[in-house]
Amino acid sequence: MPDNPRTGPVRLLDAVAVAVLAFQIVFRLTVRTESDGWGTGLLAHLLVFLAAGSWFAARALERRMTWHLTGFEIPLAGLWILSLLSVPRAAFPLAALDGAVEIGALALLLPLAVHVFGSERRGTLPALMHSAALTLAVYGVLQYFWLIPAARESEEARRHLAAAGDLAAELAGRFRANEPSGTLFYPNTFAGFLVLTLPFALGAALDGGRRRWLQVLTVGMGGFCLWATGSKGGWIAAAVAAGAFLILAGARRFPRRRALLIGSAAVVAVAGLVAIAGPLQRIESIAVRHVYWDAGIKMTAEHPLLGVGINQFGDYYGHYKDDRQEETTHAHNDYLEVLAELGIVGLLSFIGLFLVAARKSFQAESPPPGAAFPNRTGRLLMMSIPLGLLASYAFQGIFNDIGGTPLLALFLSAVWMAAFRIIHPEPEPLRPFARIGLAAGIAGAAAHGLVDFDFYDPSFAIMFTLALAALTLSTRRGEPFTTGALAPSIAAGACFLVAIPFFAGFVPSYLSAETARAEATFLTREGNVTEAAAQWTQASQANGVDPAPYVELGLLKYRQWRAAISAGLPPGTREEERRLDLAIQPLENARKVRPRWTATHYWLAAVKEHAARTLRNSSDSSLLAEARAKAEGLLIEAERHARRAVELYPTRAHNQYLLGRVLDSAGKEPEAIAAYREALRLSELAVRVPRLALNGFQTARALVRTGGSARDAAAALAEHIDTQWLRPLEAWTPGRPLPRWPEALDPPAIPADAPPARHVLQQILGKPDAFWDDYDRRMDAVLKEAAALLQ
Repeated sequence: MPDNPRTGPVRLLDAVAVAVLAFQIVFRLTVRTESDGWGTGLLAHLLVFLAAGSWFAARALERRMTWHLTGFEIPLAGLWILSLLSVPRAAFPLAALDGAVEIGALALLLPLAVHVFGSERRGTLPALMHSAALTLAVYGVLQYFWLIPAARESEEARRHLAAAGDLAAELAGRFRANEPSGTLFYPNTFAGFLVLTLPFALGAALDGGRRRWLQVLTVGMGGFCLWATGSKGGWIAAAVAAGAFLILAGARRFPRRRALLIGSAAVVAVAGLVAIAGPLQRIESIAVRHVYWDAGIKMTAEHPLLGVGINQFGDYYGHYKDDRQEETTHAHNDYLEVLAELGIVGLLSFIGLFLVAARKSFQAESPPPGAAFPNRTGRLLMMSIPLGLLASYAFQGIFNDIGGTPLLALFLSAVWMAAFRIIHPEPEPLRPFARIGLAAGIAGAAAHGLVDFDFYDPSFAIMFTLALAALTLSTRRGEPFTTGALAPSIAAGACFLVAIPFFAGFVPSYLSAETARAEATFLTREGNVTEAAAQWTQASQANGVDPAPYVELGLLKYRQWRAAISAGLPPGTREEERRLDLAIQPLENARKVRPRWTATHYWLAAVKEHAARTLRNSSDSSLLAEARAKAEGLLIEAERHARRAVELYPTRAHNQYLLGRVLDSAGKEPEAIAAYREALRLSELAVRVPRLALNGFQTARALVRTGGSARDAAAALAEHIDTQWLRPLEAWTPGRPLPRWPEALDPPAIPADAPPARHVLQQILGKPDAFWDDYDRRMDAVLKEAAALLQ
């Protein structure tokens, strides 16, 4: 966007393009998009389309558009087309749509950044990147020294850990790790972000100048954060980036030895790949990833051309993994995940981005701009930085780390604006070492992608795209081509045609769903079942293609049905049958919108099997025949869902156990025993990840049904009650809801020789007998089931 005088509408549209683009970059870098952030993610992606539409519209009004080819158009178009083709055939269409819109936004962002910032202001984009790297490094340091320790020692964290049950050991390890993650998914992707950005800051420092101290500060703080993440892959990738830096510096100093240097780099790259495939397998983190990689290779073998679809790896992983007990939603290897999801053409397009970047790294630098323009772009960026950070806080409370106020967001806004103001120069090209550092960071990112899923983190992906744009601006380019008004008019119309309907039709409802989900999660944790159910209902209505609210609503409704039955209401009445159907229907909705998600089939099987047992035991003689007929139908459906859960994820111990339980209820004893044995075998393998093992009640039942020791079963039950209920009670404080009995639809049990439950509770909390009246009935039912199990 040149700053020379233009007509009012053109200048306004150009200003809108810069402001929206800058806001999008800051917002996208600082807001996390997780499984419940569909609205926030879609909003961030669509802002690029709005910015591009405004810029193209300005060129259409000028009746002239000058366009420079970046070289990245073909690989980006390949990735975008393949991701769009995967949406209609995806097992989870919402995730595929989110991925396709994100890749489309990145494909637009790269050339848009090149043309918006332009050759005459090539220092503006690097200044924005450098100030972003410094700000996230500052945030990482604050996390390490202050925010994570404070969160770890909080009362809420202690209650969360005490209530975690089988997850307690895993969560305790995470709390102790003290590893910063910045605003990215987790510490390893933060390490990848730092590997990408720090070489550029180092190069700028080597170039000298009055701003060197700030660049050195960025390298120092970022280097500390890289160490603190504990990412071995990040350290290795940093070494690769350092090697690339030396090679590029040598190629610039000794151009006649460029071929030798490139050949040496290729040899080192091949050696690294051999090391990952061979000796490095002995490292635990690489050995764990090998489970993911094996599944990805098998996935690719069955879907080689188009893959399983963008963002679908997690839904197919369970079907292809072996019986090593590791779980993931990403392959932890960007190349393999792209291959599995988008096929061979997708992988070639992805690698093409690095090949084009490598070619540009060895090309001649672009000359300094011929003239300097008054730089309104910098002022627009300065205004957009605090707006983007405060929007991150408003949407997700991303910096809500102290006192529930936006104080930290304001502080980081000040850091970012101050850094940008200090770094941002008058228009100047990237100086030599800064350009070398930019290319070296891209090489380091390519290496880190071998052992992690950086490019599936939107914050990393946008910084990587900006790095490619900055490298393009610093490279000598051929002559541009010029078009009339038709081409930009069509481009503007296409951008607005994508952005406006999505903004009007999806973003508000998806954001409403996010809000409802957050409120429902809080209410569920606080024990406010009625209000929680209302919020889960609102979330499922606002975003009807997200399965998670359906599952949570169904399970909540089912607990209400069980509570009514426990209160003495006969389960076979029309009213109670309607209550049961209201619980099952949301789970069926979840299955329809995400048919390969094993969790939906698991819960449908579990709910229907337990409901069938409850109806079978109905004591109302007038409803006995009808209740038992309903029970048989539910049991048939439960078996179908349990078998489907095992088909989708055969090496999950809980799926095998549930199939055994359903078959047991159906009277198919030999098949049930086989499923129980497989569940016990898989559970014993889950040493590293205890949450994948059977809980104490499940282990006890499986042992008894397969001829195991009743003593071992009783010991498993005792441990289950201790970890799942008594320890959470120890962390209980007055004014908070009491922890529920641990339920996996199998009511918990305690050994017959355990001390009276009332006595145990009085010893822990010192409450009078009347306090526990509501628990007596449930305790009696538990003791009866335990006695029946251990007979």
